[in-house]
Amino acid sequence: MAQSFLQVHSWYVDFNILHEFPRNGYVWVNLPILPLELWIKQVFMEIGNEIGRFIYMDPRIFGAKDKSVALILIKTNFSGGLPTKK
Repeated sequence: MAQSFLQVHSWYVDFNILHEFPRNGYVWVNLPILPLELWIKQVFMEIGNEIGRFIYMDPRIFGAKDKSVALILIKTNFSGGLPTKK
């Protein structure tokens, strides 16, 4: 079963979602076209920890017939933006 995360933040008068948002959060990272020899949990953990902090990966991906995309969940700091390439 996949995990879901809900974050709750304090609301206050004059809160504006366009200007104020949590600096830390959870993000699903799409790893397309990863060579089969790299489909190892340790590799996914290392990639996640390079971007932020590795949290979770669905273990069912190892049994999937389609190995074109892997998803990992990381916790990261949004204040510097999200990386587009590494």
